[in-house]
Amino acid sequence: MKQYTFFLYFVLCIVFQSNAQSEWKLIKDNEDIKVYVRTNDTTSYKEYRAITIVPTHIEEVYFFLMDANNLHKWHYQTSESRVLKKINDSEQLVYMKNDMPWPLQDRDVVTRMKVSRPTLNIIRIDLLPELDYLPSNQKIVRIKNFKGHWYLEKSEKGTIVIQEMQGDPGGNIPPFLFNIFLTNGPFSTFLEMKKLLSRI
Repeated sequence: MKQYTFFLYFVLCIVFQSNAQSEWKLIKDNEDIKVYVRTNDTTSYKEYRAITIVPTHIEEVYFFLMDANNLHKWHYQTSESRVLKKINDSEQLVYMKNDMPWPLQDRDVVTRMKVSRPTLNIIRIDLLPELDYLPSNQKIVRIKNFKGHWYLEKSEKGTIVIQEMQGDPGGNIPPFLFNIFLTNGPFSTFLEMKKLLSRI
């Protein structure tokens, strides 16, 4: 069964990511968190995949990820987060503001989170830009070009948690600089997420 669900996961990745891509390269392995990156033909900005296992039931992890009002407590460099609109039980619009170091401008994003359940043991949350819902602030760069997802799967040890993200941060951040610091965000996010989930 476990082999089947992982096979299904990689089939889903092929369906949702049809562009030519390089192989995943492991760039950090610490605290039971693995972070991979790879290049993509459609952009100079690398995408990442972060993986860990938490000793928490899959439904509790799912509700934790969907609780956007508290996302800023564990998401890397996120100072604001809130649910803008709950469309239904499996779809919502979320706002996030990310603090950037000087002299870079802060970023914000409006994300559509859309949930699917391919099997009883798998939950997938797709993350897509919602461009027209909220007016942008001239002092903040709105991130408009990205795609990603959360993938949750039941395991004997709790829940396998995977996040993949690819996008353009916008503004004046050159790809080479963005790619150098790509490790810190996913790893710090997963580390704080694991700490909070361990208390549930």
